[in-house]
Amino acid sequence: MAAAPPAAPPAAPPAALAAPLIIVKMVAGIAGMVWIALRFPLALYKHGLDLEKVQERAKNDFNRAKLLAEHNAAIAEKRAVDDFTRAKTLADYTAATAAQAERDLLWAKDLAAAKSVLDEAQAERDEGLCPDEGPRQPHGRAHRRRHRSEREYGGGEAEEEKSRETEGEEGGTEVLSDGGAAVDILWLTKDRSS
Repeated sequence: MAAAPPAAPPAAPPAALAAPLIIVKMVAGIAGMVWIALRFPLALYKHGLDLEKVQERAKNDFNRAKLLAEHNAAIAEKRAVDDFTRAKTLADYTAATAAQAERDLLWAKDLAAAKSVLDEAQAERDEGLCPDEGPRQPHGRAHRRRHRSEREYGGGEAEEEKSRETEGEEGGTEVLSDGGAAVDILWLTKDRSS
């Protein structure tokens, strides 16, 4: 087979279209150069907008974190004040309870001492009555010691023994118990102090 003949070159544009094509190419080249020249400022402007957005976002995050920190600090302060008030109230209550317990203990000791005194006086009353004071007249320990000394030593020695027994016993007033027995107040004081 014979080879195909080469294709003919494209026909040149007519002379009437040559000038407009040149003008279009020039405008396209100028537009390309303007676009290239404006890309950098446009990029900077876009970057500035992004930077402002980032700064605004950072500012909002900072304000949000600040508010959250202040809120947490207020809550922590209120909780600390409440804990301190609760601890102080508990300490005051514990101190008051301890003081009340101490008073109750002293009262119990006094009550036990008074009960022992009353039991002693009741026992002395049950043992016998004073012969020179009439019927149903109980006597105390000091009175019984005086009668016993009178029986053992006689009249004068009994007075001396009585003076020795009552020496230094100021305010020897006798108090009456519930059972009617006379109890020497000094003996009651010594018994309670022991």
